[in-house]
Amino acid sequence: MTSPGTQYPKVADRVAGITGRVRERSGASPTVYVDATGVGLPVVDLLLEKIRGGQVVAVYCTYGDRRTEAVE
Repeated sequence: MTSPGTQYPKVADRVAGITGRVRERSGASPTVYVDATGVGLPVVDLLLEKIRGGQVVAVYCTYGDRRTEAVE
């Protein structure tokens, strides 16, 4: 577990380690959904570098009355 104030690279390493163990144990490629709102985009970039064999999806939380999806 990481504590508040943990630096982003350490968080990315921790998440990458967890997803790696999930892949080893289950054979499944995990999908990680990351809040990219505000300063979250650098975290998404770090995770894209660190996570192998999984998918990172940036999620933007904004005001609205319905869900919209953008496919890249």
